[in-house]
Amino acid sequence: MSSERRFEALAKSVVGLWMCTGCSSGLKGSSSSEETTGPACASALLWVDEDLDGFGDASRPEEACLNTPGHSSMPGDCDDGRADVHPAMPEICNGIDDDCDGEVDMGLLIEVWSDLDGDGFGDPDTFERVCEPEPFHVRENTDCDDSSEGVNPAVQEICDGIDQNCDGAIDEDAIDRIEAFMDIDMDGMGGPDAPILSCPDAPGISLNDWDCDDTDPTTPLVVDAGASGGDGSLLQPLGSIQDAVDAAVAGSGTACVAVLPGRYGETLDLSKDDVVLVGVEGAERTVVDGFGLDAPVLTLGEGNQLDTLVAGLTLAKGTPDRYVLPLFIVGNRYDWVYDRGAGVYASGARPT
Repeated sequence: MSSERRFEALAKSVVGLWMCTGCSSGLKGSSSSEETTGPACASALLWVDEDLDGFGDASRPEEACLNTPGHSSMPGDCDDGRADVHPAMPEICNGIDDDCDGEVDMGLLIEVWSDLDGDGFGDPDTFERVCEPEPFHVRENTDCDDSSEGVNPAVQEICDGIDQNCDGAIDEDAIDRIEAFMDIDMDGMGGPDAPILSCPDAPGISLNDWDCDDTDPTTPLVVDAGASGGDGSLLQPLGSIQDAVDAAVAGSGTACVAVLPGRYGETLDLSKDDVVLVGVEGAERTVVDGFGLDAPVLTLGEGNQLDTLVAGLTLAKGTPDRYVLPLFIVGNRYDWVYDRGAGVYASGARPT
């Protein structure tokens, strides 16, 4: 440093000390009542402290005497209008940066979510950080429908097409599932495989196991005693068992006929080919009535081998043939009206 600059610096320091030595220099903090000496009357860089909390506003530095009222030698006050806000204050949860560290309520806020339906589970889209939770606030966020208290992760799933337990799946493991059958061809009739637990309205599910070929939606043909003019589907059944048998045997798939409950006034000839003929709700409710005609109610022939099945039918009021061979028909009843038996004729057949 040049001698000239050293002299200027020395002069400034001497002037500063002289100006505050008597505390009557005209600087802030000086007094003209009497002259005193000592550190209190030395000039220094201070900061305005309007709230008198001991910390000055860092944006307002001033050269003043050390004993100047409303000034502090310590800057850092982030709100010089509040005496309870300064670097020495402990942080409390109030939405204010109490300790002037640049963070508001640091480490004190509670994470919450709104639970408007009161089921104890919050809506994940309502996240907040608060000092004091409201009564509708909860600490978790897994409710997938905050308008229904019956939908939350603690609820058991039931069969209603709603994701009750908020796991992203609908009706899985529902507590009211029932035994049902897979309906692969979606014809309304399930296959003969072992039943599964399912909701009754689930797609690809049937409550019956009438389908003897679940890969063909045209099988089985369905018969209903009160129907007429149908195509043999579940919604438009045929009205005659014999018509269904003839159509099933003539078709390209498995010859299979499902007979709905009722009383059918007809005689049946199954002798053309193997056929599966089943009264789907059992013999008590499904009657084939020959009305005492001079003919068997059921005729089997050489075309009926091991793949013919007749089950779930009551055969009534037919006239037996004297050449009836031993025959067992699963699940059927025989009505011995007129002492004529059921009227079953079998020749060269080996059905079940």
